[in-house]
Amino acid sequence: MNVQELGVLIHKCFPLSWAMKWDNVGLLINPNNNIEIKNVLVTVDLTESIVTEAISKRCNFIFSYHPPIFYKMPLNLLIQDKKCAMYMKCIKNDIAVFSAHSNLDASSDGPNDYILNKFDIKSSSLKGILTLENMESPSLDGTHGRSAHLNESISLNSAIDSVKRICNIKQLRIATSLKNKGNSYEYIYILEIV
Repeated sequence: MNVQELGVLIHKCFPLSWAMKWDNVGLLINPNNNIEIKNVLVTVDLTESIVTEAISKRCNFIFSYHPPIFYKMPLNLLIQDKKCAMYMKCIKNDIAVFSAHSNLDASSDGPNDYILNKFDIKSSSLKGILTLENMESPSLDGTHGRSAHLNESISLNSAIDSVKRICNIKQLRIATSLKNKGNSYEYIYILEIV
């Protein structure tokens, strides 16, 4: 399978039309459409150490959740710029970089659904929060964010601990209403993930 064929396959699972307008998703670095994919490295963020790891593991396709190129590229790529040097290192080593971010989030098999389904939710209450203008489907695919009612109320602390455990993280930033600021013992019955 070559870069172009893998790109088409990924687009079928996570269409570009599901991405938010501000998001820069798809094939972002492409040294050559016809390169045969040997190994794929999957990462949350493209960094210099990830590129070095890809080279050492002979990966010539990196699937990055966050788009490494999130702004309009400069007309002149300067090796002194660390990001530009990293992009050029990918090109020099025939490594393609593909990103699926908000279009992956909008998938019914995406990270939002993964997290919500780890809770005891009423499946009939699961819905998308934001539907894109061009989406006609009543399914969750193509909607951003998720909302669901829990079968039983849980404390905010319990929900926070669960998300940290599910995501294998030590810290989590949350937002609460001003009237409940600092009240981590508040009970919740609706979970929303954006």
